[in-house]
Amino acid sequence: MKTDVRRRLVRLGIETAAVTVGVAALGRIITGPLRGLPAEDVVNDYLVARGLPELDRLTWVLSTYSDTAPTIVTAVGLGVWRWLRTPDVPRPERIGHAIRPVAAISLETLSFVSAAAVVGRDRPSVRRLDKPAPTSSFPSGHTGASTSLHRTIADGIADSRWGATGLLPWSVRVGVPTLVAWSRLYRGMHHPSDVAVGLAVGVWASSAARRATLPPTRAPSV
Repeated sequence: MKTDVRRRLVRLGIETAAVTVGVAALGRIITGPLRGLPAEDVVNDYLVARGLPELDRLTWVLSTYSDTAPTIVTAVGLGVWRWLRTPDVPRPERIGHAIRPVAAISLETLSFVSAAAVVGRDRPSVRRLDKPAPTSSFPSGHTGASTSLHRTIADGIADSRWGATGLLPWSVRVGVPTLVAWSRLYRGMHHPSDVAVGLAVGVWASSAARRATLPPTRAPSV
């Protein structure tokens, strides 16, 4: 058992380092040889030009919901919920369910913060509806965290009686992160490539957390 845990942690550490280096390298290419992808500016300009008070309020809700504090609270709450609803599940699997949400957002945050510190991309030169975080624009941490969290939430729904049709898990898995990504663009906080890479990092983080927390009998072969 201890050997399996050690093997998973080593694999997860190597994978996290590789993803972080890859994201940082892509960001440096965008800010360097690609000169910041100026063609992206048309998207931000378009959204700003078509701003509406109703959309300002809606995107504020989405953007605030994906802030650090609400994300952590939601992840911890989901972990507690998974623990309480699986009293008859074998202990290793039960622990995996409980720690998976926090593990997913932790992996995303580690990769995002490390890569952002290397890239240092400026935020779009448009009207911003939020106060920028001290991190760089690339990649989008809000989008990445929302993606990793809601993919994990969707897994929990799919395992429950509410996920029988598959529509609700799909809506949570795809719909919420997409809306958060759009809100970050609308509010002038990120370039399109920032949210695209944020989505990718979130997908990786949720998948990596799931693989790492599966019980030994269900763990994928190396």
